[in-house]
Amino acid sequence: PAGVRLSPLPQILVGETSVSLTVAWSPAAAGLFSSRISLPYHVGQVDGVIEVALQGEALQLAYFIEDTLTFRMDPFGIGSVCAGSSYHRRVAVGNGSGHTIVLSRRRVGSGKGEFTAREERKAPAEWIETPPVLEVAHGEIAYLEVVFSPRGAGSYLSEIPFSQRLKLDQSRETERLPDLVLTITAEVVLPLSASTGPVDFGPQPVLETAMRPLEVVNRGGVPLSISPELAERETAFSLPPLVFNLGAGERLDIPLYFRPTDMQDYYDTAVLRFAAIPAGPRQAFGGPWEIGVRLSGRGLDRPLLRLDSIPDITLEEDFPSLYPVTDLTSIFADANHQVSYRISHTFAQNVKLTVEDDGQLKAASRPDYHGTGEVVVQAVNELGHVVADTFRLAITPVNDLPRLTVPLPDLVLREDPAPSVIGWLSEIFIDPDRALDTVVTQYTVYSPTDDDTVRLVKKGDDLVLTVTPDWYGSRSFVVSARDASDTSVVV
Repeated sequence: PAGVRLSPLPQILVGETSVSLTVAWSPAAAGLFSSRISLPYHVGQVDGVIEVALQGEALQLAYFIEDTLTFRMDPFGIGSVCAGSSYHRRVAVGNGSGHTIVLSRRRVGSGKGEFTAREERKAPAEWIETPPVLEVAHGEIAYLEVVFSPRGAGSYLSEIPFSQRLKLDQSRETERLPDLVLTITAEVVLPLSASTGPVDFGPQPVLETAMRPLEVVNRGGVPLSISPELAERETAFSLPPLVFNLGAGERLDIPLYFRPTDMQDYYDTAVLRFAAIPAGPRQAFGGPWEIGVRLSGRGLDRPLLRLDSIPDITLEEDFPSLYPVTDLTSIFADANHQVSYRISHTFAQNVKLTVEDDGQLKAASRPDYHGTGEVVVQAVNELGHVVADTFRLAITPVNDLPRLTVPLPDLVLREDPAPSVIGWLSEIFIDPDRALDTVVTQYTVYSPTDDDTVRLVKKGDDLVLTVTPDWYGSRSFVVSARDASDTSVVV
């Protein structure tokens, strides 16, 4: 085999003799070695072969006890490797030679992110910090400090080469050795994550606002500043125009709002731009980064609605004309269509109900009318949809007092006057009430002098005065009117 020499050969053995052969092995690479040596021999006319098995393990002069460092997050996302944070590891370096070995990190390209066959990207050299030089003494273990500071997210694979040389006496030349390679693999995530996927508001009534919280989590080890905005600036969606600061490990609910203005589908993307907040003026982290959350929603044709019930209403008779009863816009609503109203009631011609352009329901009634009835209000939109409500309207009576309009004059007559009508009760007294149960129902005529020489009597509506013949003198009479309530008297 290559790298194996057996000497001295050939040998001649005479009689019962023996010889010692030397096997020299010069391994070309580190690793386990297994092979066989065949020694053909001749004795007279007889040929034969002696086989010698060889086994060994070749060590690097300097070697990484762990030549691959892996930075990955666990299945539960705990201890995630996040962009913008730094991660420290120590790598043990052994020395299998009899001399001190000096390791020097070689300069390599920056690694611009090309994908390899394993669909992993090269981590730029500046993301991985190591000491530029490390000495490993004979028979000792040295430790290489590795700091991984990723600035982006993804799967990364990088190979960091270190040159080796033996540190010999100054009088002897330095012997150079093959490079020692440290492999670093990493699965890096962004420090900010949105705990929800796409946000679908679903169908929402037109002109109504819906809110959904978008939970975000800072999974990194440094505080973040977050600036949310909309990618397409669709007016149906909105975000608070704020910059949020989120500490390491903290959670935050960012409110998302949706207010459709028409019956259609809406789409947009909430873009969360974020960057690490440096702990000091000389500390710099990657970023800014951004993540997008898809938003969707649909405007729903809100139907004609009855928002509330019209309460029963009580008014007093003779209330002012076009008296406001209720605001129908607070009872019925339709966000997309014009609404008109139809009114029906049981008051016949005694009450008139109308709806003004501003939706005010107003009432007018015949003078002195009182009573109770049912009112039905129907709201009708342009599509012919009808929503109705019913309430009771009560008009209570008010007792208007009788009034004296034409006072009875004092009379001077000649003796022996003929019976005469001196006035009409309906002209002397009036009662503003026109309802039968509140008008004047009783008139009283009497004289403080209790005799029949002069009589003033009521005949129907007439006041008739009769005087006994040949009588002269004076008499006083009192005329009074009382209404049906029997509470008010006019004299």
